[in-house]
Amino acid sequence: MLQEWRPRWGYKKADPIAEKGFIELSDQADPYMDAFAKLKEDKEKRIGKNKGQQLRNTAAARLYSKVPHTFVSAIRNLGALTVIAS
Repeated sequence: MLQEWRPRWGYKKADPIAEKGFIELSDQADPYMDAFAKLKEDKEKRIGKNKGQQLRNTAAARLYSKVPHTFVSAIRNLGALTVIAS
């Protein structure tokens, strides 16, 4: 095993899913479920959520920069933007 420094998260992280030889399951977990596929699916969900939040933040920043002296709040339930003049 080559000893080298690797970051904990991000590109070339220290513990990528592909390098794991096994995944420990709890006693209540289904032994016939593909744990690697579930980890991959969960990561894809997190990436999708992050991209949505990034788009919402970008839209809010653009709106805030165009309208001076306003308070911009993102309504999380609707995912829409609302401008309230201050």
